[in-house]
Amino acid sequence: MKSGKNYLCNLLNIKVRIRTEVDTILLFLGAGASKPFDMPNMRELTDNIVNEFKKRYIDTSVLNIIKKRVEDFGFVPDIEAVLTCLDALSDPGIGIKNAGPFAALISDRRKANEITFGPKQEKCRNFSIEIRKIIRENCNFPPAEKEGKLVEVYDNLFDIFKIEQNNALDVYTTNYDLCFERYCAKRGRKLNNLSNDRNRVDSKLLQKKEFWNLYKLHGSSNWVITDDCVDGEIIITDMFVKSGDRTVDGEMKEEVMIYPTTEKYFLRDPYFSLLLNLRNDLISGISDKDSKLIVIIGYSFRDDAINSAFIDSLNKPAFKHKNIFLIDPHAKRIISENIPRLCKIIEPIDKRIEELNKNDLKRVDI
Repeated sequence: MKSGKNYLCNLLNIKVRIRTEVDTILLFLGAGASKPFDMPNMRELTDNIVNEFKKRYIDTSVLNIIKKRVEDFGFVPDIEAVLTCLDALSDPGIGIKNAGPFAALISDRRKANEITFGPKQEKCRNFSIEIRKIIRENCNFPPAEKEGKLVEVYDNLFDIFKIEQNNALDVYTTNYDLCFERYCAKRGRKLNNLSNDRNRVDSKLLQKKEFWNLYKLHGSSNWVITDDCVDGEIIITDMFVKSGDRTVDGEMKEEVMIYPTTEKYFLRDPYFSLLLNLRNDLISGISDKDSKLIVIIGYSFRDDAINSAFIDSLNKPAFKHKNIFLIDPHAKRIISENIPRLCKIIEPIDKRIEELNKNDLKRVDI
C-alpha cells in the first residue's frame, strides 16, 4: 500500500462510475466480518485492555468500578461505556453537556468535579489515552497465520454473490482494521482505499469499473494527521505509526479514528462526508432502472447514525432494491430488536461469514 495524501471531505466528488442494474453492489462490513481473522469485537477489546493494563502494572480498579456501575444501571459494560465515562470524568462539564439535559438534572457538578470514587481527572485522562492506544494496536493488520483464511473466506463470499473485479463495488465498514485491504492486496484487486491523491486518480479507470471503493465510516488504524497536513488533509500510511513517529509525510500528530464512545462524532468531517456518501449510495436504488445488491456482514446496528441512514433510505415506498441480506449468527434478532422497520426488507441469514454457502441463497435469485 503506497502512502498518499487525501482530502476526505471531497468524497462526494469521486463517484464517477456508471451504475447499472446488473453490476451495482454495496457491501457493508461490521465487526463480525473481521472476527474470523482474530480481530477483537467490543467485549473482547474490553478484556484485552484490562489484560494489557495488568501486564503494564496499571491499576484496573477504576475500569472495574466503571464496568460494575454501568452494568448495574442496565448498560453493556464494554469499552464504549468505559471510554465514555473516562472522558466525562476527565472533563465533567463537557461530559454532562454531551450527555444532555437529563444528565445535568441528575448530576451533582461539585461531586463530579471532585471525582469522589477515586481517581483524579488527570488520571482518567491518561487512562483514556492509554486505552485508545491499545485499541489502535489491537485493530490493525490480521495476523500472518490468518491470511490464508482471509483469502478463503472472501473468495467464497464473492463467489456466492457473483462479485467480480469488474463489478461496481462500494465497500463500507465500521471497522478500523486492514483486513479487507489485505485481502485485496493478496488477490491483486484494484482497491481505491482513499490512499491516492484525488487529483491523481484516473477517472477513465474508474468509469471502466476497474477499482473497488472502500469507505471506512469510523476511520482507520492507518489514517493519521501529520505536521505537514493542511486543510483537513489525512495521510494513509503503509505501516503502523505512533504519535511522534516520523514518516515520509511528516511527524505523526493525530490518528483519525472514531473511538467507541457516545460522542456525536458524525457531526465532524471526514465522518460526516463518509456517512452522507453512504446515504447517497443507499438511496440511489430508488428508481425502476437501478436495483442494487446490498450485503451486510457482521453488523449489529447499534449505531443510531448508521441505523438512520439505512432506515431513511430503505424504508421508502419507492425503494426498488430487491436483494438485501444481513449475514450474522444473530441476524433475525438484530433486525427485530434494532431495526424492526426493515424486517420486511432485509433478508436475515443466521450464519457467520466463514460458514456461508451457496445453499443459503437458493431461494433468492442473484
